[in-house]
Amino acid sequence: MEAKFVELPTLYVLGFKETMSIEETNEKCPALWGKFMQKAKHFDENEDLACLGICSMPEGCSDSSTFIYMAGYASKEEFADNQGFDAITISPSKYAVFTHKGSVMTLSNSFDYIYKEWLPNSKYEVRKDHEEFELYDDRFNPQDESNSEIDIYIPIK
Repeated sequence: MEAKFVELPTLYVLGFKETMSIEETNEKCPALWGKFMQKAKHFDENEDLACLGICSMPEGCSDSSTFIYMAGYASKEEFADNQGFDAITISPSKYAVFTHKGSVMTLSNSFDYIYKEWLPNSKYEVRKDHEEFELYDDRFNPQDESNSEIDIYIPIK
């Protein structure tokens, strides 16, 4: 996997979030996405929205295996109404972007590569004050995961 580098503006996100451990992701993430997609059907008509899976560390959490995951839609414009969703704002940042190819069930392999191989051998550090996220766009295909792609955005300094 090769990194691309991008700078993103402020993103406004509506979705559902839950605190979970790494061991719980295969169970809790699909359930969270199901809950989000069921309630977010009216967003499907808006082509300007990006579908994101966001990871962040809870404040005061010293256990690196526990994190907050959010399934949501992001926009460059603020939403007028939260409509019962959790809302967060992601500040502008520079990101290293990696493309994961294949099933979401092997996404952890891509994160292992990024954090255990690429980052230690790069000149970059992760910005702990920013969220990392997965971008699910028209290349994501849950029906044909062998041809599916997901971009992973890692905030760097």
